[in-house]
Amino acid sequence: CCSCGDFAIWAGEDPRTNSMTNALAVDIGFDESEGAIAMDRADFRGLQRGGLDGCTWMPDGGRVSGCVFLDGVDDGVRLNRFNYTVYDIGNLCSEETHTLWFKPEDNRGTHLLYELGGGGQGRAIYLAAGSLYFGAFGDGSAWVAVPVTTGQWYHAAWSIRDGGTCTAYLNGFPVGSSSTLTAIGRHSDQSGMGRVWENTSLQSGGVSQDDGLHYSGMIDEFRLYERALTLQEVRALCCDNAAPRVS
Repeated sequence: CCSCGDFAIWAGEDPRTNSMTNALAVDIGFDESEGAIAMDRADFRGLQRGGLDGCTWMPDGGRVSGCVFLDGVDDGVRLNRFNYTVYDIGNLCSEETHTLWFKPEDNRGTHLLYELGGGGQGRAIYLAAGSLYFGAFGDGSAWVAVPVTTGQWYHAAWSIRDGGTCTAYLNGFPVGSSSTLTAIGRHSDQSGMGRVWENTSLQSGGVSQDDGLHYSGMIDEFRLYERALTLQEVRALCCDNAAPRVS
């Protein structure tokens, strides 16, 4: 059994099982020390790699080994375009979970942490006025917000289940859910971390690459799963580097 904060993660079988591995579509650990490419350990269809625009490698500074630092001015991590039916809610694959570690240096204003999709169909995780926002939008939308501070590592997970129920987790604890999303359709805009790459949506409305919204801080261990992880599985992802409970 492994403990994380004030709870036990599992008893007996490790929940990080083959079912999690088989559902892992993108797995970027940011453990390189040079170059402009962050390799995808899942190597899903040989396509998904992170392209770094101006980021700084931090080989010993991550939550799990290395990470990247983004300066909040012009840095970002570009993901190859996602244009697969596999990510359509209510279509071939109707569940997904997005997870990453982050350590913000600035939580004032609005800063895009991660976005996948476009202005009308997609998902977004961003900082605004001292809170972390989780969003999914298409036919209907779902939004959850939770306060965060600077200078601390957080593990964020955003899970979308069949039928559109979305649950946000911070440091292994559920912090909110919504059932007002009914579908996310196909999308082809550039996606990534640390800035708006083409178009996305916030709870307050649509934004474009002209808005920037650059993130300042560190990012580590980005993963995208093709199913909704359980609470136990989400907690297991941050177990090895125990995170404090978010009240």
